[in-house]
Amino acid sequence: MGRSADCPLVLLAGSRVDGSPIWGLAHASWRSTVQGITTRLLKDMTAAGALSDDLSALIAPSAGPCCYEVGRDVYAAALEGIGPHAADFFIEKDSGLFFDLWTANRDALLRGGLPPSSIRLDGRCTICDADFPSYRREGAEAARFGVVLGRRRP
Repeated sequence: MGRSADCPLVLLAGSRVDGSPIWGLAHASWRSTVQGITTRLLKDMTAAGALSDDLSALIAPSAGPCCYEVGRDVYAAALEGIGPHAADFFIEKDSGLFFDLWTANRDALLRGGLPPSSIRLDGRCTICDADFPSYRREGAEAARFGVVLGRRRP
């Protein structure tokens, strides 16, 4: 189980060589995204025996590119941590600079070897969708929502 109030939660599920289930979850805040948490999660799961061609990923609701405004320091950190292609994860608007954490984490999954068909993006923004708690919208008193990973019994 993971909890968040704006940060993307990246969930991975699949099977090991012996058929047993394997799950992983990353709390992909902008700092964690820039430091490669999604890539590390994939590597750790593969090292633990996950079949890479059986993994499926979900990027849960989180701050969307429509609302997630950041400073130039975040942009600089992304270029340094992710590389020059991180510039593609930012949208410049009259009101400021917006970081697309969804695309950044999807890119990390793709670069880690997951095919596009194995990656699902929920696409709901926790900042502009009042059905979710949002640290950015409500401040430190914001609640958290949770995601749970599991497997149905056959």
